Amino acid sequence: MQSFKSSKKSSSQINKLSKGKKKIILSVTAILVVVLMISVFVFAKPTQEYLITYDDITVLELSDFEDTLSGTGIVESAGVSNISASANYAVKEVFVKEGDVVQEGNLLCTLDGSEIEEQIKTVQSSAALAQKQGNEKISNAQFDYDHAKKALENGENQTVEYARKNLDNAKQVLKEAEEMLQNNLDSSTTAALQLSYNTAKSTYESALATYNIAISSAEATIQSYYNTLQSTISNVNATAEIYTKQLNQFTQQLEDTNVYADRAGIVTEVNATAGAKNNGTLFVIQDNTNLTIHASVEQGDIYTIQEGMAVTVTADYADGEVYNGTIVSIAPTSGGSQSASSLSSISSLSSFSSSSVSDFTSGGSANGEFDVTISVDSEDTLLKIGTNVNLKYIVESEDRVISVPFEAIYKNDDGNSAVLCVTENNDSTCFISEQLVETGAENDLYTIISGMGIDEGTKIIREADLYKQYINQTISIGEKDSASDRATPFGK
Repeated sequence: MQSFKSSKKSSSQINKLSKGKKKIILSVTAILVVVLMISVFVFAKPTQEYLITYDDITVLELSDFEDTLSGTGIVESAGVSNISASANYAVKEVFVKEGDVVQEGNLLCTLDGSEIEEQIKTVQSSAALAQKQGNEKISNAQFDYDHAKKALENGENQTVEYARKNLDNAKQVLKEAEEMLQNNLDSSTTAALQLSYNTAKSTYESALATYNIAISSAEATIQSYYNTLQSTISNVNATAEIYTKQLNQFTQQLEDTNVYADRAGIVTEVNATAGAKNNGTLFVIQDNTNLTIHASVEQGDIYTIQEGMAVTVTADYADGEVYNGTIVSIAPTSGGSQSASSLSSISSLSSFSSSSVSDFTSGGSANGEFDVTISVDSEDTLLKIGTNVNLKYIVESEDRVISVPFEAIYKNDDGNSAVLCVTENNDSTCFISEQLVETGAENDLYTIISGMGIDEGTKIIREADLYKQYINQTISIGEKDSASDRATPFGK
């Protein structure tokens, strides 16, 4: 009995001891849980979701601004030549094909000029014979003239020399009669001597007149020979000129059988075939260095553009090159045509009836288009005639200005334009403030702004409407975690 009691007491004490231990264990466990929770909170703080990220902020910078109107066009040549032949002969040989690049003066083809060549030979033969005969006539006339002139000069003209001798004799007789009369003025023979003197004087005067007539006749003969010589030369030259003119005409006709390029460019059409008659245009050459672009502008944009406006030109095949152009003309009236791309997009709409498409293509639509011609001012371009190009009409441009997205600007309660400026702190926070701005030119995406505090390097919020409620507040800022798409502290 004693031992049994003793054993029963021990069991009660053990039970009491077990309950105490449980309380201690539970207390320790609770403490450990609290410590663990504190550790997790302190050492494993969950990711913070910031109110704004750096992706929502833009840093202002100076840049060139353009307000542009986009469009398309087709490259054309500013100079097109339709080459035809002035001579109506069959084509003999063709030297170019479509796509060849030619220079001004290059031979394109020749025509069959054999008929002209025969005519040239005939004229040349006739001209040579006429020239030979003419030279003989000139030689004869020259001889007659020279002979008559020489005879007179050298005393070989018999008529003149006979008259000269009679004159000399009469002169001598007159002289003797005069001397006899002078020496015998008081003699009885004076009357007879006077009569003899008078007779000698009359004879002398008659001989002098005859001599003068002979000289005049000889000089007239010489002049006649001279006139004949000149007339012969003139006639021969006139005949030669007639043949020369004929030869020149035939030679030009033969030259016209050679068809040349009248400008540098690309041969875009060849209608000449060897052996066939030439009819109309034989070749078409388009100047590939002097290009224009044919475009069209919708009536809603027609007052946006003007002649002299700058245009930039790009082409998908031009390796990213940007070329300069200028609007040179705008059609005064709408052509009523629509671009193929516009028609394609409209025709694809199921709600667009076939009759509407017909009206659209026939000019029935109110959205008529105006033809625009643009010169390509850049040299040595990669642009190809007949290809489509992309256009940007430079409606307005300014250099080194500050422009921001439309969404960055809002109207405050006073109706003033403003942006939200961001001032960063060193603890992953930033201060949001309102900054009034003056707005300037705008395009489809950006607006030029200016004002106090709007400088290069200023930070603003891209979409102001999302953060206006934080004006004059400090909020958290960080970068987006691309993996979780949640904001994380900057630099973490």
